[in-house]
Amino acid sequence: MSKHTLLCAPRWTNIDSHRRVNPSGLCYLTYNKQQIRLSPFQNPNYQRENKKCYYSHAMSGFSTAIYRESVVAFGAPGFYNFRGAVVVYLNNDYENTLIFYAKKSEEDSYMGYSVGIGKFFSDKRIYIAAGAPRCQDTGCVGLKYLGLVLKLLHLTVHALRQPLMLNGEQFGEYYGASLVAIDINHDGYSDLIVGAPFYSPSMNEYGDCGRIFVYMSNGERLEHSQTISLLTNIGARFGSSITSVGDVNFDNFEDIAIGAPYEDGGQGAIYLYLGQPSGLSKHFVQKYLEDKVTPLEMSLSSNLSHLNKENEFCKHCAILLDQPSSSKQLDFLTGCGSDKLCVAHLEMNVTTDVSEVVEGLNKEIELSVLIKNEGENAYLTKLKIKVVPAINLVKLDVKCKSDHLNDDLEINCNLGDPFEENTLKVISLLFDVNAIDSYVNRIHFEANVTTISELTEKSESKLNQSLTIDIKRYASLRLEKVQERNAILFDGRETRAVDHLLFSSMVQILKENYSSVEEIQLKIKIPASLRTKTFSYKPEISLRNKPSEKTQIKCDFDDTELPLIPEEDELLESKGPMESGPQLAVIEILSALNLSAIESEFESTFDFILFSTDITANLINPPILSNLSETSIELLFEKIPVQKAVSLWISITSCIIGVLILVTILFVLFKVSEKKLFSVY
Repeated sequence: MSKHTLLCAPRWTNIDSHRRVNPSGLCYLTYNKQQIRLSPFQNPNYQRENKKCYYSHAMSGFSTAIYRESVVAFGAPGFYNFRGAVVVYLNNDYENTLIFYAKKSEEDSYMGYSVGIGKFFSDKRIYIAAGAPRCQDTGCVGLKYLGLVLKLLHLTVHALRQPLMLNGEQFGEYYGASLVAIDINHDGYSDLIVGAPFYSPSMNEYGDCGRIFVYMSNGERLEHSQTISLLTNIGARFGSSITSVGDVNFDNFEDIAIGAPYEDGGQGAIYLYLGQPSGLSKHFVQKYLEDKVTPLEMSLSSNLSHLNKENEFCKHCAILLDQPSSSKQLDFLTGCGSDKLCVAHLEMNVTTDVSEVVEGLNKEIELSVLIKNEGENAYLTKLKIKVVPAINLVKLDVKCKSDHLNDDLEINCNLGDPFEENTLKVISLLFDVNAIDSYVNRIHFEANVTTISELTEKSESKLNQSLTIDIKRYASLRLEKVQERNAILFDGRETRAVDHLLFSSMVQILKENYSSVEEIQLKIKIPASLRTKTFSYKPEISLRNKPSEKTQIKCDFDDTELPLIPEEDELLESKGPMESGPQLAVIEILSALNLSAIESEFESTFDFILFSTDITANLINPPILSNLSETSIELLFEKIPVQKAVSLWISITSCIIGVLILVTILFVLFKVSEKKLFSVY
């Protein structure tokens, strides 16, 4: 057992030459009744280099390790722009500081996040193991990192030249956040246990179950012998801390304690694993939980090492008349009176700020849970809220943590340890319902309060409550013609160049009221045939105006190259989705008339064609009730009249009559003018 004691404050700050406060860290070492201050990164001239953190945020003392009083090491994960470093002192020489760092490593690697010391190989040299949980992050800046865990460094050099590397296996599992170097099986070589607390068994669920890796040394190399994880421990971060607890069961193997600080909604737990020749036991043998109520039982007994067990005379054996023993119970100060029994009176009330949600109108729901204690102190008091189905959580109380379980949302809150008497607490949660799925008809909340303290009879019935909020949807449709059109002219059989006449119709669909709709079904009836003649072509239906990028249009007839529409004169067409609030879409129907087919039926005795397209719209979302909207688009086609040829005799007669009339007029004028001239003379 080391006689050295190392006490560190990694967030201790110093003031540099520019009066900036820097968390460079500080440690105190005590041995042989001496106290030594260790602050290798305090020099104000080296706090920053090229506008980057050098010494300034080293946080030395973040992790520590002592090896047989000859080696003292502590990590500084913030050194050199968070590349990290390990500070080492040898043979009680605290005047000379060795700082090991990887100059070519990436920034934000956090080397020194954990530190261990041991003799791992047959060369009997002392090695430093330093965890760097954010090193080699595959280049994904700002995302989860694939952690490089440790580097084994020989102490006679300052630079890290090709150290032994052990890597994590899952992106962002924080492999190397904790480690311990210990000879588990007492074969003379240090073994290594590495923690990865952010490990998640499934990428589709919120995880952070955590796991540890066990590496056993055979003198030549470290062999990965085990991976231990508690897969159902969601959010526990098993492996956040690892330490040796000695040989607790006296089997000549070192035993290990592993921390899971966030288990059970933040209550935390410590797991004990026993050492074995090949590593650790597959399953933990003990689990320690925080308990401030159950008294501690302590007992002490003694026995003689040489007893006369065979009831024969033994000159070296003492006769033990009675086996001395003693026991004592240590009670916690619970604040619950002389009976030391805590009886709490808890009440809970769950409310929301709305009685129902109108999709598209209500944007958020605020859930308030009020818990009060009118009895004695309540210990390990927790609130669990289950939301079915899971909806977006906008604001979470600082006392709570959320996890997704399949399609549900679970929220766990710590209400205090203890939750003191005559205390009122309010947990407020804010949910986003603006983009709730269309199939969701209601939101169900279940709240439950638990405690390890005794409860009064009245309070037991008030600690389980549920609340259901119905989702209402209001939407309606209106179909309107875009505009009235003048008659469409077409040529008769003798003068037209082609037999088909192209035309288009447009209708606008107006979705009104608050809620969004997934799909609108349009039924379009187009005149297609008369008796045995098909006179209209297959239409092309398209969106001229899209209310959103997601809005699509789809028809139920095959997209073939046939020029004519199918025999059915009814088309089903669907479009959607349309988001909440008023939305407008314009649909264009492009088709053509086969004029020859119409003329063959009516023998060219018509001058007008009235073409009517009937359209109905319906919401097919089951939760939305809406009346059908109908409209008709009528198009008038008018034949251009043809001018007939005039007979030749009529033309000749008309010319002769015109000439005679002209001669008569000229003769009359001549006579009148001659008479006037004679009178003058």
